[in-house]
Amino acid sequence: MPLPSVSLCDSQQSAKEFPERAVRYPQIRYMGSKFRLLRWIHEILSQMEFHSALDAFSGSGCVGYLMKAMGKKVSGNDFLNFSRQIFLATVENSRHRISGDSVRALLKQNPRRGRFIENTFQGIFFHPQDLAFLDNVWANIEILPTRYHRALAITAMIRACVKRQPRGVFTVSGDPEHYNDGRRDLRLSLREHFLESVDIYNSIIFENAERNKSFHGDVFEIPKLDVDLVYMDPPYVPRADDNCYVKRYHFLEGLSSYWTAEGSEILLTSKVKKIPK
Repeated sequence: MPLPSVSLCDSQQSAKEFPERAVRYPQIRYMGSKFRLLRWIHEILSQMEFHSALDAFSGSGCVGYLMKAMGKKVSGNDFLNFSRQIFLATVENSRHRISGDSVRALLKQNPRRGRFIENTFQGIFFHPQDLAFLDNVWANIEILPTRYHRALAITAMIRACVKRQPRGVFTVSGDPEHYNDGRRDLRLSLREHFLESVDIYNSIIFENAERNKSFHGDVFEIPKLDVDLVYMDPPYVPRADDNCYVKRYHFLEGLSSYWTAEGSEILLTSKVKKIPK
């Protein structure tokens, strides 16, 4: 069941009190995620007087969500579109959820669906039926009424793919059964993970009486904002190629726009069909 929306009075609770809803935020395996440090980050933030904040490298979105739960006016930015979609769905979005009817519409077989994912990634990631499922959801996603509903659907697909992929990164290819050690995440289909993720994300949407915003782009090109605090957790300098976010999460980045966004063209000569770094 969705959590009840908080009132303005609720959102202005004691700054020293940790907002427990922050730890209900859905975890995804994301390099550098600060989910496990949220209580410590809150301890530091609660010593500061601020009303508005910018999370300049929003990543998994958990810190921005924490500040939203603290009653702050939060803006977030990331150069990865899939991170922006997560922030749009969970922080900027304050009231929209995906209804049961909308879920059924997303799952309905669409005879005009594309087969881009199925054809491009077969034998690389997931089972063929999983890839066809992603193509089908994308074919139906325009039936959703707002960009917040669409961001929620995209975010649920992203979480489903991370949960289903061994180690949660897309540098590993091959038969998924080779990595199947019996874990629940590897037993469930993408469809099952997606349905579970929709319910989980629906349950954490809430109103904090502030106009929160999400941005996508270079940190040096963020629109001028009047904020009291800037939180910066920049990406690792990739001394080793394995630390590159685009290399690790290229599939999620492409999926977030169905490989139509600028910079998401596939390098067809790469084994795992990467996008440019």
